[in-house]
Amino acid sequence: MRLCIRALFRRRTVCLWGLLLGFAALSLTLTDLLNQSQYRDWTQGESTAPVPPLRFASPPELEVMVDSRDAASQRGVKVPLDSLQEDQLLSVPTLGAQHSTQKRSYKLLMPRAVKEPRGSAHVTHAQHGPQSAWRQSVPLRRSLPESRAPGCLGGQYPQTLPSVSMVLCFRDPPLSSLLQTVHSVLHTAPPLLLQEVLLLDDHSHSEELRRALPQYVSHLRGVRLIRSPRPLGPGRCRSLGASRATGDVLVFMDPRSEPHTGWLEPLLERVAQDRTLVVSPLLDVLDAQSRKYSASPWPLRGVWDWRLDFHWDPSSPPNCPPSSSPSTPVGQQQEDRDILPLNAAPGGSTMLLQLCVPFRSPALGGEVLAVDRLFFNRLGAYDPGTVAWSLQQVELSFRVWSCGGALEVVPCSRVALRRGHSALYEEPDPEQLQQDRVRVAEAWMGPYKEVFYRRSTLAHSIRQVEAPNVTAWLQMQKTLGCKDFSWYLSSVSPDLHVPQDLPGLSGELYSVGSSSCVDYPRGQSSGRGRDVVMVPCSGTGAQHCELSSSGQMRWGPRADLCLDLPSHHLLLSPCGTQTAPPASQHWSYRKRTGQLVHSVSQMCLEAVAPRGQMNVGTQAGGGGEAPLGAVGVHRTGGVGAVVLRPCSHVPLQQWSFEPLLDPNF
Repeated sequence: MRLCIRALFRRRTVCLWGLLLGFAALSLTLTDLLNQSQYRDWTQGESTAPVPPLRFASPPELEVMVDSRDAASQRGVKVPLDSLQEDQLLSVPTLGAQHSTQKRSYKLLMPRAVKEPRGSAHVTHAQHGPQSAWRQSVPLRRSLPESRAPGCLGGQYPQTLPSVSMVLCFRDPPLSSLLQTVHSVLHTAPPLLLQEVLLLDDHSHSEELRRALPQYVSHLRGVRLIRSPRPLGPGRCRSLGASRATGDVLVFMDPRSEPHTGWLEPLLERVAQDRTLVVSPLLDVLDAQSRKYSASPWPLRGVWDWRLDFHWDPSSPPNCPPSSSPSTPVGQQQEDRDILPLNAAPGGSTMLLQLCVPFRSPALGGEVLAVDRLFFNRLGAYDPGTVAWSLQQVELSFRVWSCGGALEVVPCSRVALRRGHSALYEEPDPEQLQQDRVRVAEAWMGPYKEVFYRRSTLAHSIRQVEAPNVTAWLQMQKTLGCKDFSWYLSSVSPDLHVPQDLPGLSGELYSVGSSSCVDYPRGQSSGRGRDVVMVPCSGTGAQHCELSSSGQMRWGPRADLCLDLPSHHLLLSPCGTQTAPPASQHWSYRKRTGQLVHSVSQMCLEAVAPRGQMNVGTQAGGGGEAPLGAVGVHRTGGVGAVVLRPCSHVPLQQWSFEPLLDPNF
């Protein structure tokens, strides 16, 4: 009897414990489902759904702290930035991520249930400045206006496109802008292709980013947050992301970007066809304040000038054909002949025939880039010795082209950039900019670097005092069999005029009579040409000009503005071809008298001082006024002008080309 009672009691106890455990498991399951439903509403809700405010709480505790290196070479990738492998980083894993037990060189932040401090409240974005309006009025998920050409729509892409690792580096951006980019990527990129999104916090100081972002990211599938304890700069930050990535293709993206629907597949198709390509989408503009969307013209090439500045150069955009017109299918394998060549004349037959297909570009800006991961690391990633973001893009462009790769813009891929937010990285001071320019010139330009130095006395002085150490890049060029800069100029950028800088015919154009130099207003619209003025000589190289062997007086960073007399007004107009320049742009220089003679009119160039300023050689009673019989008179307030006048032996018609550097340096 006692045995039966004991057995019954034990059974009831077991059943009771079973019921308690079952109730606890059910409660945990329901809680987890509610939490997941909440974050699903945040990340996958309708585009018009409001976004709940983020809570500010103490950051999760550090659970794993290790010091051993994360050897990226275990994945078959050699990362040249050894110093970055020593960094102690913070990493936030995400839902569904596979966490390895292998020791790594960062601290692992594991999400935990965190209690909010007493008295804490929901922090609304209305308390964080003008950026709050963007988040409150713009949902995290939305669609931009369709701006792709009809020939890009409905394309069939291969089923076996490579996987993608998105790398977004940032330092103190508005949280709303960053989250807008992240959700735009998650919304527009096919889940089967997007392997991971790496958010690299480059030592941000924003409390919003340090507290709210890790909690938010920990609930986004496939998104990882890595935080650097010290500033790296954009290039080193992106290289760090490349060393941590696992996808076949790296896509570097500015955190102010919003991709269009279908933006990723055209980029991946080109990289899959040729693993040595670095490709960029067409970049549109989205105003951060008015939210006005402006589609960019096609084509839009990236170019550089002899001061090593980068800018986008729009050419004559042909209209893409309707989808019913015969054209190369988007998903079809394209031969080299289907790629718009670099030297295609704007509006020419070649450009009109090759429509809506990728076209080659001498340089790319870097706002959004797609590149094969192994190829990128084999080339050495971003140059760790270059600080300025714009110079890093110019240097990478030279390196890709010279060492076996190519740069393309893919017009069927479009990404909008939000203008109006503060820049991701501010450009360094002028001296650091010149140091970076010197580094790029010494590493890649060979003898053509002298053209650059003649246009920047500061860069020349920096080189003379402390030349940068570019031995590693020069050795890499030999190892990879990279082509020289002469090949780059002739094959990649054939439309860029290479200044001859003939002795005695290049430098600042100095007027003996007025003791000033010829210049033109920067930032002036060049639609009708640029005015020519007389101002004090700068001595920096910014006023450098040359009289070429074809008789053209060339100015500008690309040496593409020529002194012209198209009607009755002296202007700087776009230069004609070197072989057959327009007659109105032809000049000759009489070294004995110092006169510059316009070949068509046979009149001489003469300086006109600002109104009221007396100069040596001014006509009696002129007082700085334009003399009678002058052609092309134009004077802007506070500066002088230049005119054409019958040749005479007066100091105002005496000119000399003043070189700023010793020709034999």
